[in-house]
Formats: sequence, C-alpha cells, structure tokens
Amino acid sequence: MAEKSTSQQEVQVVFLPDEASDYVPSGKGVTLLNLAAFLGQDGVDWRRIHSTVDALAGSPEATGGKTVFNRGFSEVERGFVEQLKQGRVSLETCEQLKIAMAQYVGATKDHERKDWLATPHITPFRKVRDGNVLRYGNVELRVIENYLIRRDELFSALEKIAGQTDEASMYKEAAFSSHLSADDPNWCLRRLMTNAGFYLSEDIEQAKKDLAEWCERYLEALVSDTLVANPVHFPFCFSIQHHLWTQDGQTFDYCTYPGPFEFYEWLAGQNVLFVSPLARFVNEQVQSGNLWRLYKDYEMPEFALKAIEAPVSTWPNRPGGGWGESFEALCKSIDAEFEAQPFDIFVASCGCYGLPVSRYVSQKHGCRAFYLGNMTNALFGVKQNSTANFMADRANADMWIRGDLSKFANISRIDGGRYV
Repeated sequence: MAEKSTSQQEVQVVFLPDEASDYVPSGKGVTLLNLAAFLGQDGVDWRRIHSTVDALAGSPEATGGKTVFNRGFSEVERGFVEQLKQGRVSLETCEQLKIAMAQYVGATKDHERKDWLATPHITPFRKVRDGNVLRYGNVELRVIENYLIRRDELFSALEKIAGQTDEASMYKEAAFSSHLSADDPNWCLRRLMTNAGFYLSEDIEQAKKDLAEWCERYLEALVSDTLVANPVHFPFCFSIQHHLWTQDGQTFDYCTYPGPFEFYEWLAGQNVLFVSPLARFVNEQVQSGNLWRLYKDYEMPEFALKAIEAPVSTWPNRPGGGWGESFEALCKSIDAEFEAQPFDIFVASCGCYGLPVSRYVSQKHGCRAFYLGNMTNALFGVKQNSTANFMADRANADMWIRGDLSKFANISRIDGGRYV
C-alpha cells in the first residue's frame, strides 16, 4: 500500500475535448481528470478508463500526493478520495467515475425545449447500422450486479422474499451503504418485483432457476448489443462493467440516445411489431390514423405497426406461475405473430422482460430489436403521467391519448405513479 503524502493535490473532473491526456497536472496544485480522453468515435474507451483509475489509485505521486475533490460531491463520493490516498483500487473507487461519466456520456435532455441534444464522441444512433439497440434500467442493473458479485446473497434474499406476502415487507426501505450501491440484495430483488415485473414461482427451486435465467439473458443482451447511453442509468452500470472487464476483458458498445424524430426515421418503410402492456391503445392510434398526425411541424414517415400485449407482473400481479412461465408465453405469442407475417423491426416496452425478449426475438427471427423502455409508448402517441408533457410545444394535443393500466394492482405505487 502506498504511503500517504503530506502534500495536497486537488483533483477536478473536467471535460476538455481538445486535450488528449487522461489527467493533467495544472501546475497550480490541481490535477484535471479529463473525461474527454475516455470518449472516442467508437464510443467509450473502457480500457483507458480502467488503466487511468488504476494509475491514480495505485500511484499517489501521479497526482502530487494527497488527493481531494472540490466539486461539491457528497460524502459517499468522497470515499473514492480515501481509496486514492491509500493507493488501492476496488469497486468503491469507481464511485467518482460513476458520477462523472453520468454527466457526460450519452445524451442530455434540454428540458426547456423538450428535446434531446446529442453529445459528441459517442457513436450516433443513426450510424448504428446493424444489430439491436437497447436501453438498460437501473432497477435491473442492481440485480445484475448482485448476480455477478454477491450471488449467494442474492439467492438467499430470494428465499426470504418467497415467504413474504404483505406490502410492508415488500416495500420496506433499502439499507444501502450509498445511494449508488447495490449492497442490499433483498431490496434490489424486491424492487425488481415491485417495479419491473419479476415474480417468483411457488416452487422455490424453479424461482431460483427463473432468476438465474433472467440474469443470464439480461447479461447476454448487455454484452452482445449496442446500448443506449443514458446519463440517468449509467452510474448503476459501472460496477458491472468493471467486473466484466476485470474477469473477461469484456466491454460495452454505446450509441447516443435517439431523439423522437431519429426513432421515426429508423422505422421508415419497415414492418414493426411492438410489445407493450398498452398495446390496445397503440393499436387504436394506428387504426385511427392519429399516429401519423402527432406533431404540428413534423410529418411522420410511413411504417406498418402492430402491437401485442406484454404481461404485467409487477407485485402483486401474477399472470402465471412465475417469471419463466410468463416469459415463455410471451415468446410464443411473438413467434405466432412472426409465423403469420414477417416483421423487420421488433420494439418493446415491457419492464424486466425487455432486454431478454429483444435478444430472443432478434436471434430467433433475424430482425433488429429496439428497446427504450416506457418512453416508447409516448413515441407512439400514448401518454402516462411520466410523459404527460412530452413534446408539448410541438404536439397536436388532440391526436394523443392516455394509456390506462389502473386495473393492475399497485401500479400507482411505482415511482410515484409514473405509469398511471
């Protein structure tokens, strides 16, 4: 372990596109950790990120000795500084980069104009010519992190949760060590159940098999497909990326978050199958023709769209005997649609089924898959609380409709009622 220095060196996280160095001693007692050096035309340079973190953590002299941050980070992030001062690297040393990369990777939403602004140095969405484009979720990522790093604790948590049927137990607060941590596997798994739709078979061994299958399918999608870089969710992926890089040298491919009109142009001339709990509302938009009249100043390109129902299995809803059974049923319903007619693009908005089913469809039916989560319903003209003001200044208000999932228990409890 490196010795602590009595000198003080301040580290600031900066974004300097014209500077190639990872970190730059400024000559004023400040080292600039330059995020621009980690971003290239092909996406995020994960190898460079990890070598830089290891260098800073293992060599205090690289930053002139004692290291502090002054960017107003919380006490949780300051734990990263302590790791640097002690000259050791661990998962906790990624906390600072989680925060920093979340600020700069992917795309930034312009809340004034209700639009998206592309960030340079990440592969633009429109240039992803082949394969699937998927967006991960922070609820799912926390369980994936546990599956990779503390698997025994995750399955022990499953056994405990299997005996819980009351709301107080299912919605009990987390006991994390930090707000970006996943070190409360019980809460992470409960959150996957209450918010994203994973549910347990009454057979405990089958429930474990279902969870393992879900994790493996989700991981396969993460490492095989192009991921939409989302600043909100990115911090929850860094520990997963760190683990996969350390174990197998695996890295992720990212593209920018697509704007609405980029998405529509991507669908132009295609035959599209969409899976969503709001399928009947989307089909209503197609049948009425309102879908192609959503905007005042944009002419929607022509494409064929059919929507089919996705299961709603957020706790306590149980459409079948467990997640594995519902996933198999969903796959069969999709297979039947492809047998009836070919589709060029598969799109989904269906919680924790999303990445696994997108990967399944692309592999079995040879089409491209796109998963952006719940936002996709709004892109097809169906609004909920979370998207009530979506593109409001450019929308033909009369052409949009409200979705309704109120028949499902506890939907209003998910993230303050965002899906109502």
